[in-house]
Amino acid sequence: AKSTRRVVRTGLSEQVYQKAAAQQEAAAGNGAASDDTVEDAEYEVIDEDERDMIESVLELGDTLVREVMVPRPEMVTVAAGMPMEKAVDLALRRGVSRLPVHRGDVDEIDEVLNLKDAVRRMREGRGGEPAGEATSKAMVLPELISASRALRQMQDRRTHLALVVDERGGLAGLVTLEDLIEELVGEIVDETDRTQQVCLLRDDGSVLVRGSLGIDDAKRVNWVSAALV
Repeated sequence: AKSTRRVVRTGLSEQVYQKAAAQQEAAAGNGAASDDTVEDAEYEVIDEDERDMIESVLELGDTLVREVMVPRPEMVTVAAGMPMEKAVDLALRRGVSRLPVHRGDVDEIDEVLNLKDAVRRMREGRGGEPAGEATSKAMVLPELISASRALRQMQDRRTHLALVVDERGGLAGLVTLEDLIEELVGEIVDETDRTQQVCLLRDDGSVLVRGSLGIDDAKRVNWVSAALV
């Protein structure tokens, strides 16, 4: 119940927290406030959407970054020597705002090109310059860090993209703020996002599933759940 109270206060309105606290105090005054009773009092003043948010926040602490990251084979990267304008074209085609930049070895990446910086240089007539001239140092996270800690660290660093490394220091993938926030609020889709089919129900009743799709995500699709039982 203690951790739940903390989430309620930081994640919801002060008014909701005060109502929950009042009910907790009343229950304590009666001398029969078990942990379950206190938690029930909190949830009585929290609507369904807020309750779902609390549960998502709690679950985020149990989720590892490697479970939500974009794996290394699916990363969109550019060489440091690629002209700025070509890097921008690639970013626009793939619908990304930041590109990891390598200098010969795609497994040795520690720089990121921000699309805004590249476009600014293009407007200055410098679109032919190498992409490596406009990069910044990338934030690096271990793949076994919790998604909640990763979110806090990225907020503190004010960065939208971090590279993820495995226990040996090798590049495992990347994670964005959007990836982490979607774990809390669900899929974020805008008018520029392209729909990707990750599951296909075949005529023989079997299911063809994209290899990178997590088991939990697959189970959210009813006909995939049946095939996984």
